[in-house]
Amino acid sequence: MKILFGPYGCVLSSLGIPSNPLTIKHQEQYLYRVAVELIARGYVNAGATMPTVNAFFLRSLLKEGFIELYKKMFSLNLEALIAALGETNSERIAICLGPTNDCYLPALAPDVAQAYLFAKRQYELCIEVLNSFGLSISDVVVLHETIGTAREALGISQAAQSLNMPVIISFIVDREGCLLNGETVESAISRIDNDTLGFVEGFSLNCCSPYAFDRVIASFENENLIHRLIGFYPNSWDANPSSYETGEELVEPRKIDSLKKIIENGRQYNLKFIGGCCGFGHYDIKQLASLNVFRTFDWEKNITEFKVWDEFHKQIKGMNYDDNRAN
Repeated sequence: MKILFGPYGCVLSSLGIPSNPLTIKHQEQYLYRVAVELIARGYVNAGATMPTVNAFFLRSLLKEGFIELYKKMFSLNLEALIAALGETNSERIAICLGPTNDCYLPALAPDVAQAYLFAKRQYELCIEVLNSFGLSISDVVVLHETIGTAREALGISQAAQSLNMPVIISFIVDREGCLLNGETVESAISRIDNDTLGFVEGFSLNCCSPYAFDRVIASFENENLIHRLIGFYPNSWDANPSSYETGEELVEPRKIDSLKKIIENGRQYNLKFIGGCCGFGHYDIKQLASLNVFRTFDWEKNITEFKVWDEFHKQIKGMNYDDNRAN
């Protein structure tokens, strides 16, 4: 199994660096670029093997009509990732894109036609930037994540198919294992596969409970569709995902228990990739990679490395910028 890079946004926020491009001032772009590269290097060093471009929040730029800024910020994030990977990377890069609107409010999700147009425009801009780096769609896969309705997922899938863009659709589910509008994951997969003739590479679950995978599987009536789930990267707590944005007390298992559950699901269902979403960071991805290879995690062996991670975060927090460096 591949180990997906962990989240960027949560780490950036913990360091006091904006993750939403609409709030990043011009003079902050240098600091942002360096921080993204260091975060990516951290995931590489932690043993992650499925690199991701930090593009989840770029949709806000497209919605506001900032096309050139969208391309600039995507380019900046791609550049940072490539620098972190060095010349040794032979894996496809996953471009992480988010839903059109608030991922926790399914009522705001667009209809199929609207989702198609918005996703297609995002893909076209991404392809333009990729080509400027000498890359093509064969070098990447879009990980279109945190999708809470079948209608938006279908529009996204149709857009990817129209451009022959490799895509994985990742669903966000509630504690019962249903999409946030109450639909089952099985019905969404069936609808998309029937419409696109199985074009989507696969489906995954993210930004959900670490126990969500079993709940989703239990809802399947057609077991032949279970193999279409190829990835799992949940949050670190057993709660409805929107709880992260509220003052509600979160039920968080021990991180190691959550990580073991992720590994267990990955092996049981022969998933292609696993990882962690909100609540996870470099330490946790390191543990997950270790569990994936050795089925255990040696705390004593890694205590020195943890101190290195602490210094790494201090390094980012201590960075300063000025207008000259930003330019």
